[in-house]
Amino acid sequence: MTQQQLPLMELDLGGVGGEVGGDAGTGESGASGGDAGERVKERLARWEAESVLERLRDQDPTLWTGEESEIASRLGWLDLPRGAWLGGLDAIVSGAAAAQGLGIDHTILIGMGGSSLAPLVLERVFKPQRRKLLVMDTTHPDSVRRLVDTFPAKGFQFVVSSKSGTTLETRVMTEVLFHAAERWVAHPGSHFLAITDEGSMLEDLAEAKDFKSVFTAPSDVGGRFSALSVFGLLPAAMIGIDPERLLLRAAAMEDNCLRGPASVGLELGAALGELALLGRDKLTFLTSPSVAALPLWLEQLVAESLGKDGKGIVPISGEPQGNVESYGRDRVFVGIAMEGEEGPLGQFLARLSQAGHPTIRIVMRDRYDLGAEFFRWEVAVAAAAMILEVNPFDQPDVEAAKTEARRLLDGKKVRGTLPEVISVGQRERLAKALKSWLASGTAGDYFSILAYLPPSLETDRELVELQRRVRDSTGIATTAGYGPRYLHSTGQLHKGGPNSGVFLQIVPSLKTDFLVPGGGLSLGGVITAQADGDAVALIAAGRRILRVDIEDSSRKGLWLLRQLLPAGR
Repeated sequence: MTQQQLPLMELDLGGVGGEVGGDAGTGESGASGGDAGERVKERLARWEAESVLERLRDQDPTLWTGEESEIASRLGWLDLPRGAWLGGLDAIVSGAAAAQGLGIDHTILIGMGGSSLAPLVLERVFKPQRRKLLVMDTTHPDSVRRLVDTFPAKGFQFVVSSKSGTTLETRVMTEVLFHAAERWVAHPGSHFLAITDEGSMLEDLAEAKDFKSVFTAPSDVGGRFSALSVFGLLPAAMIGIDPERLLLRAAAMEDNCLRGPASVGLELGAALGELALLGRDKLTFLTSPSVAALPLWLEQLVAESLGKDGKGIVPISGEPQGNVESYGRDRVFVGIAMEGEEGPLGQFLARLSQAGHPTIRIVMRDRYDLGAEFFRWEVAVAAAAMILEVNPFDQPDVEAAKTEARRLLDGKKVRGTLPEVISVGQRERLAKALKSWLASGTAGDYFSILAYLPPSLETDRELVELQRRVRDSTGIATTAGYGPRYLHSTGQLHKGGPNSGVFLQIVPSLKTDFLVPGGGLSLGGVITAQADGDAVALIAAGRRILRVDIEDSSRKGLWLLRQLLPAGR
């Protein structure tokens, strides 16, 4: 595959300089940094002099700050486009073929974060018509009730996906759904597969419950860099996506990123890092319809890899497109379009560029270019981490919320402050609190809506409208995410990145509940403890947070909340 067959990428950095005054949380002045385009050229020249491309290809852990031995054990993703040919791909293809031979047309993936987001994106972009993939990355009991009530009588298979097997959400969901499957089939283990690291607790569980198969992944690949491993490719193959074609596209991008005279991955990473140092740290993704799901994967890669040590780049995923005038001077815009769909998006990017915003344009030829983009962005984010001087392969602040949730589940008191919850029924009080919450955001901040609600298309639309109203009334960037999914995606940035987040947490509203077999827990108790634990962790990190109970997980509760927000400026 030649370079000309790769997805197109164009950078338009114009004369962007430091206009916001902050540089990804390091505290230096952005205004004295000069032109972004010149800085990127200088950075690439410096990397050439330092043999960064060759050292990256050789997996040199000294490229990044942090414990070198730990980093060295997390660089296997660089080998995935080619390494999968050494036997792993055969197992993936044969496993998927066996499932299809048994008439499996409903695959339910139980996993979180790096174990679930790539399959979720692949399913939404490819939209398979016959073989369906449902990703269960929530502990909300209403979502489980919906699945149990509509479960197919035959042709189903569960895939439990976790590197360690210790992830709380994956563990309890596996127990609940395995117990449910016992009522549907005589031998539920024959309907379960596992994807995990060799020797993990999940491998032990799979043996104890007599799972049909266990697929092991390379231990030197971290979760958010695992899209091109069995974690991404096996679920893809099960719904009819050709994993070989994905890897061929990734291998072509690997050639361009690691083996050519120049690297499009390093070029993109240099732009992201240098723009962040100039205060352009809100990486805003705009897409054409066919690839609208891709930023779900990108936001975890960017947020969890770069958001630490008080630094970071904030991915803005899913925010509705606004007027050019509604965007602040802290934005970088990435437009990703499928070939044939780039017209309206390209025109909007041109208007943004004319208004002085840096833009990045990527055009994919077809859906299989996801393989190429997975690898390009992994290289780019790893390169940006060199500029921000952070370790892109750890997540030091993720454990804080988990620790507090475990304490609550063990019946202990939280260590710290648990903010009170205001209900939508307290209309006047909530209106006043929302006004204060909005006023606490200033230029360079971002508002983040953390919704502990059952995921659905209807709720997606309501959250988008909340983002639109907040963005248009303040001019400040907005994000939105489902809990507990975001705890394994943007949660690291929220607590470890710059203190620029202003958080609105929508606490769980429960209509039903499920007991977790053998654990003395319920799903309602788990998701409530997760929301409370994260709120405590955010307060401990000095973050601004407002907690709201919408009293109803349906559209009505979100609509009532939206009516209390200003319509725009």
